Amino acid sequence: MQSQSESRLQRIPPRNRFYSKNKPLVGAGTVKMKLRADKVLLGMAKTFAERNAVYGDNYRMIAPLVRTLFPNGVPSDLVADDRWHLFELVLVKLSRFAISELNHADSIHDAAVYAAMLEAIIQERQK
Repeated sequence: MQSQSESRLQRIPPRNRFYSKNKPLVGAGTVKMKLRADKVLLGMAKTFAERNAVYGDNYRMIAPLVRTLFPNGVPSDLVADDRWHLFELVLVKLSRFAISELNHADSIHDAAVYAAMLEAIIQERQK
C-alpha cells in the first residue's frame, strides 16, 4: 500500500515531480530556480561593461603596483592576513581615483574607509 506522499508524487507530472506549488517536496533536494544563470551572467556582463567604460582595465594596474611597493616580493604570511586584502582594496580604489584624474570622490572615500579598517586592525593587534 502506498503512503499519501508516494501517491501524491505519482500525481505530479514528471517535469514537476520535485516541486509543490510553493516549496520543494520533502527530500527533493532541489529548489526551483526563479532566475536563470544566463540572466545573472548577462547582468554581470552589463556591470563589467559599465565599470570598464569608466575605469578601463584598472585591475591590471594592481600587480605592477604591488611589485613596485614590494620589490623583494610579498611575504607569504602577509597574503593570508586581513590587512593584505584591505591593502589591495586601497590600491584598487587609488588606481580608480587616479584614472578619474583625482575627481571621483567615491573612490577616495572608499579608500579612506579601507584605510580606517586597516588602522582598526593594527590598533587591535597592538593591544
